[in-house]
Formats: sequence, structure tokens, C-alpha cells
Amino acid sequence: MPMPSIGMSSELNELRLTELATSIPGLSAVGAAAILAETGDRTASPAHAPWSNTPASHRGRICPAASSAAPSSPAKAARAAMLTAVDKGYTPAPRSLTFGEYAASWLEIRSRHVRPITANAYRPYVNHAVSAFGARRLADISRADDERLAAALDTAGRSRRTTGMLLYVVRAIFAAALDDGCVTRNPATKVQPSGRAAAPRSAFGAADLGTLRAHAAMDRLHAYWLLTLAGLRRSEVLGLRWSDVDMTAGPVTIARGVVADRSGRWGAETAPKTTRGACTLPVPADILAALRTLRDAQAATFGLRQIRTGWLAVDEAGEPHRPEQYSKLCARLCTAVGVPLLRLHSARHTSVSRILDADVQPRIAAVWHGHDVITMSRTYDHPDADQLGDAGRALFAAP
Repeated sequence: MPMPSIGMSSELNELRLTELATSIPGLSAVGAAAILAETGDRTASPAHAPWSNTPASHRGRICPAASSAAPSSPAKAARAAMLTAVDKGYTPAPRSLTFGEYAASWLEIRSRHVRPITANAYRPYVNHAVSAFGARRLADISRADDERLAAALDTAGRSRRTTGMLLYVVRAIFAAALDDGCVTRNPATKVQPSGRAAAPRSAFGAADLGTLRAHAAMDRLHAYWLLTLAGLRRSEVLGLRWSDVDMTAGPVTIARGVVADRSGRWGAETAPKTTRGACTLPVPADILAALRTLRDAQAATFGLRQIRTGWLAVDEAGEPHRPEQYSKLCARLCTAVGVPLLRLHSARHTSVSRILDADVQPRIAAVWHGHDVITMSRTYDHPDADQLGDAGRALFAAP
């Protein structure tokens, strides 16, 4: 928000509000003039025209609702506006506040409310926006600037998904600035992403899945791969402790996750990614058998303490697998058996597709995967070529 001009301050003097404004705790005369610029009396006389005709949407979010009754005096109306603003914690933005300064503050605050891996995902987009706008005043950035920012990614050949994520972060920064009273509008609200279409997310086909499972059975990490192919997220597999597994009845309790820190390596424990992610799953017999084999091997190598409270996913030295290490092990397995090298998360897409193919009710499949039905169906279900062929033949089948 632009700081008040000398004219606005003179209006404050004209209304004899300078002494009154400075008597309000936490408010200066300059601050009061700034508040008047945003929340000035709309029904006042033409003398107050510098702000009286400003649309309500451009006077900040602390403007009190207009009253149908005319105020008894401009001074009382202005005082009411100032008291309301101060009561809501409004402070005028400093003139020197830059996009880079505010973006750094936003990321720091946001990082306290999301998982570390999510904060890590935000960071390169924040850095990219700061490289474009960093030294400029926050309030001076326009929609045209944001359009150029998105267009530059398109020119560089980046995907629409990447551009969309950048715009999501920029919108979030300006939305917070709007709430803080630092700007009067969000210039990125209506900017649309452009760029090439992102590579479609895919799942393992039935043949590749069978090949993977056959070779995984001979791998030291057999139990981990079965849990991954059953649809558990990487963070959930790495977050399992032996105390989460009922080796008699078979349920596995997902109570936490482990995600990469800023370096991409081991991170702190977190809650499951979604509230639905915290659940207990009755795993099938083949997974339970693989877990028993893994437990016996770890007990022989690392002792009983490991299989009572230790992590399931550990390396040959008994150290917990790092997130990026686990992804590399999956890629190495795919390469070794000659199946397409897909992202580790593709195993989750495969699990959803397979469980729906087995005519499991969508709501049950969603609970198993810790998702809601709509997100699961829209994002994770991938019919294979044979299923699409069956659908095409069904169009012309005899009634």
C-alpha cells in the first residue's frame, strides 16, 4: 500500500484528528493518515474526494461495513475507522518493503505449518520469483509483471504444471500480503499458467508388475517393495517401526512419515501426509510373510532391540534408509529387471488402478490409500491398453 502523501496528512490536520490519532495505542499520525487513505468516510463532503471515490475492493480488508446512516461528522467516522483498523492489528506497510523481504518471511512462516518436503518444494519457486521481483517494492508489482513471469517459463520450455506451481506460490505470497495490509490487491489472481503439457503420470502394466514382484522376492528389501507396491507412500514405508506391525494378526499401523529435509536427505518424523493417511491396514498374507522374514534377518544381525522399536527400513549397517536413497534403490531394481524406469510414486498409481480393477468399492480403495474418492479417481486410476481395448470392443458387442 502506498504511504500517505502530504495531502493526506493535511486532511488529518484539517479534521483535527492528529492529536486524537496519536492518543490511540500503537498508532502514529502517519499511520492514521494511511488508514484514512484506505478507510476514509465514503459519505464525507467533496473535500475528502482523494479517497472517497476509491472502490471498496481497493481500500484494504479492514474497511468497516458502510452504514446507511450518515455519520455525525467526518472526525467521528475517521476515528471509528482508525479504531477498527488498530483493533484488527492493521499496520501500514513500510515504503521500503520489497517482494524479496516479504517472500522470505512468508516461506519461513509457511514452513512451520507444512511438512518439510512441502516447504522444500516451495523453495525453488520462491527463489525464482525473488530473482525476478526481489528488489522491487511489493506494492508495485502488477498483473503484467506476473504475466511476464509465467511467459518466461513458457519460453524456456517448462511445463504448464511447473508454471502453475510457480503461480500458486506467488498467489499465496500476495494473499498473505493482502491479509497483512501490505498490498491492496493480489496481482496474480487471474494469471493463467501456460507452457507445454506435462508428461502424464503412469503406472506399471500387469506384465511389468509381475516381473517386478518376481525379482523383488529375491531382494533383501522384499518386504519394503511389497509395501510400496501395496500403495504405501515412500514417507510411510520409511516411517514404519516394528512396534507398528502386529506380527500375529497382520495389521500395519501408519502413524507417521519420514520425509527428506532441505538437503534431500534424512528428515524429521512428521505426521502422515493427510489426516486420512493415519490408519491401520490389514496387510495380506504374502506381505506378512515377507515382514516375518525381514524381522528374523534383522534380529540375527542387529539384535532383539532392533525388532522391538527400531525402523523397518534400514540398510546393511542398520541405519535408516534416507528418502533419496530409497528412490534410487527402486530405480536400480527397475533397471535390473528391465521394466520401464518410472518414478517410485508410480507404484502408488499402480496400486490404485489394480485395486479398482479388482472391483473393490472406490470408498474402500480410497481409505486404503489415505485419500478421498474424488482425488483418487482423478489422479491415480490408470486403465491399461488391454482394458481400453475391452472397452472399445464392448461398444459393438452384440446385445
